[in-house]
Amino acid sequence: MEERKVLIESWSPCCDIQALAEQDGRTCYFYLWVHPDTEQARLHACFVSNTAPKTEAVSLEEWQLHNDGSPPMLRYSAVTHSEDGLSFAPEELEIVWTMEGSGAGLLWRGELLAFIPEWSNEQVPGFSRFIKGSTPFGAELGPAKERLEGIVRQGRAFWAKMEGDFWPEFQQSGLDSIENFLGSYDKYYAIDGGQFPPRALVTGEKDGVLYGLTLGMSLLRQPMVESFYQEKTPDFSRIELGFACKKEQEEVFMPMLEQIAGLGSIPWRQITSLGHGHTVTNHGIAGFPAVWLLNANLLGPGNGPDYQPAFGERVNLLWLVPVNQQEYDFLLQYNMEKIFGMPFDQGVTIFDGRPKGVIRQLSGGKLGNMLGKLFNKNRM
Repeated sequence: MEERKVLIESWSPCCDIQALAEQDGRTCYFYLWVHPDTEQARLHACFVSNTAPKTEAVSLEEWQLHNDGSPPMLRYSAVTHSEDGLSFAPEELEIVWTMEGSGAGLLWRGELLAFIPEWSNEQVPGFSRFIKGSTPFGAELGPAKERLEGIVRQGRAFWAKMEGDFWPEFQQSGLDSIENFLGSYDKYYAIDGGQFPPRALVTGEKDGVLYGLTLGMSLLRQPMVESFYQEKTPDFSRIELGFACKKEQEEVFMPMLEQIAGLGSIPWRQITSLGHGHTVTNHGIAGFPAVWLLNANLLGPGNGPDYQPAFGERVNLLWLVPVNQQEYDFLLQYNMEKIFGMPFDQGVTIFDGRPKGVIRQLSGGKLGNMLGKLFNKNRM
């Protein structure tokens, strides 16, 4: 059996993911290897072609019986390329990452050959140009072809732009938005360690309130947003994080900025997304074991900087709202889809040392108070 050879490989520009295409005497496959060489490693495999002719085809049953570690051929009735098999030369292949850096396309002579989305799973491992219908090892490009080609074009253009001198203009636009909101900013902290992507924390004070806001997170689209928002993905993919507290609570300000700095890389490091209503554990304020994320765009005008779109897409500031243990327990059981369009008390995003009455606000009036008492009683 011919040894499997790596034809082409590439690392995501922002996520711990390796993409590669391998080929041997029977097949060619495209892979996304998520968190390789860790306990969380996941391998997504998508069939590209049979390289052996139909006369040498090995059935899936034979492969399962004598599996030597190489991936299976597909029945020739399920492929559209020549029955002589189809092999590829490395110089004819190219890997293009999506804008999120969590999905990738394999191109052959400039045309889309295979695509593995970030949400790849056992039902849909990926899409392949030479697959007919749906198989356990990939599905035909079919109706998805035009959309996937568009995603690949977007990704190619975006990452090409990231190789240029993009940061000064992007940075200034963000600072202008922050200054328009605060009046002026006090300090600028680089929190990227000198690595891509550039990222900073900007602080300032306004009307007796201390503010800390990230700058640069919205440069990249978050992974896994499409799974929640589908066609509205461009409206929610790009975020910045912020924390605000009364001047009297200054002792918690720097610990919370450290919390924000740590959260800044989470979406791409963990291949996930942060959004409206999410909760994250918090170590910055005693008695408040978590923060609740609220999207300033969904709270109404004036609740945050009026950011210019980033690469044509809306920028969403997520405020970190500290919650106590009772509120955190409540939020973990609450249907967060209900909070979209829900009004909140003025000042909910500004920490003043006290809980914000989350249970009351989400449940409403006397009923909320009764639920809160019942919920707290059941915890005892």
